Amino acid sequence: MIRNAVTGAEIALEPRFSRALFEKTLAMDPQDQLALLLRVNAVLHSTRTIEQIMADLIQEVISTLQAKRGFVVLRRGQDWEVIASHRMEPELNPDWEYSRTVVRQVAESGEPVITSDAMADRRFQQISSVTMQNIHSIVCAPLRWDGEVRGVVYADHSLRHGIFQESHLAVLKAIADQASRALEMAALHQQLLHIHQQHASPAATVDYLVQTLGDDGRPPVPAVEIPAEGLVIRLFGPFQVWVNGARCDQWSTRKNRDLLAYLASQFGQVVHEDKLVDLFWGQGGKSGLHSLHNSITQLRKSLGKEAVVRTFDGYKLSSEAWVDADRFSRAFREGRRAAPEEALNWLSRAEALVEGEFLEGFQADWADSARQRWSDELRQCRALLAETFARHGKHILAVEVWKRVLRCDNCCEEGYRGLFQAYRALGRQAEALRLYQSCVQAYAAELDLDPPQEFEQLAHF
Repeated sequence: MIRNAVTGAEIALEPRFSRALFEKTLAMDPQDQLALLLRVNAVLHSTRTIEQIMADLIQEVISTLQAKRGFVVLRRGQDWEVIASHRMEPELNPDWEYSRTVVRQVAESGEPVITSDAMADRRFQQISSVTMQNIHSIVCAPLRWDGEVRGVVYADHSLRHGIFQESHLAVLKAIADQASRALEMAALHQQLLHIHQQHASPAATVDYLVQTLGDDGRPPVPAVEIPAEGLVIRLFGPFQVWVNGARCDQWSTRKNRDLLAYLASQFGQVVHEDKLVDLFWGQGGKSGLHSLHNSITQLRKSLGKEAVVRTFDGYKLSSEAWVDADRFSRAFREGRRAAPEEALNWLSRAEALVEGEFLEGFQADWADSARQRWSDELRQCRALLAETFARHGKHILAVEVWKRVLRCDNCCEEGYRGLFQAYRALGRQAEALRLYQSCVQAYAAELDLDPPQEFEQLAHF
């Protein structure tokens, strides 16, 4: 865990060092390999400020790489700011700085740099900071998140050449990847704090929230405004009913509960009484109608006499009722036709209404049919939301939404394609390769097929 210095929020980081970093440190001494792995994991999973974590991290870097100095530098607008630094010898001139030109080159190219003799390297011979400070060895790797280079990890040695080898560069790149995740999460948490300072109105807060991440690393959703008065029904997740703020969970018969759930699933539509009789009593004639009328009467006693409306040939739920599935459809419909700047708000509101599988736990043919229909609509909504996040450059959010699509359907081509593209935009090669392996396994188990050939190409970049 790490704790953001501004918000105090704890952030869980994925322990992704073990295998990847171990394989990249094979060229180092075995004892150094193990020590580095243990120390880096301890640093990144400690519960302290991000500044303290980066300070300890750069100390471990220069100790392991045998560098003289190390810096973690972040971009601040057009300038660069050192957030952590360490010198092996405190008596080194404190005015000596990192090579800004090298940092700028790494930031602009997005590629790491290593040189074992900068004074003789044509790439660095004309750089004044290198010659004036007599820097011989340099290694530098980018810190990248949300598809952009936001900083670098830099180390150098001013007395000896040949200090850094390719194995050291591989180690630094792996560490930089993990440091990027820590800094990324800290920056997003700082944005969440900014909400409370700058966005007083609920509408403004919603607009801002859809562009950030929540404490659990997943897209936050705007709060759902549920009326305190009247009839409220939730169909996503466990079936829940409130009347004037009071929970209704006692039903005279399960059939009454199922009848209400069915009418809510058909919100806005009149259902012919013959269809209701056939669905719930399986018999026509006066007996079936009598049973239906009794159930309607009991529902009105529990929910209010206006809750279920009688029409010429059937029944429907009152138009004054609040039903989550209806609100979901409205928000999704608005999101589909809204301008790009408004689509995020509507689609995020639709997503916020979904608390689980439609009519969770209901066992009936009509419930299965409705569940499939709403599952398809939810998949379409999430796909559009992920695509909209990607168009706004919010690839981290797109990743999380595509993951939700695949959790509902682990053979969804659209979901895999979108997630591969999001990983590509973020430069997350390792995660794309793992996704491809999961895709192969899912297609084999569920469909007895190979995944589309393009997926393998999308996984390699």
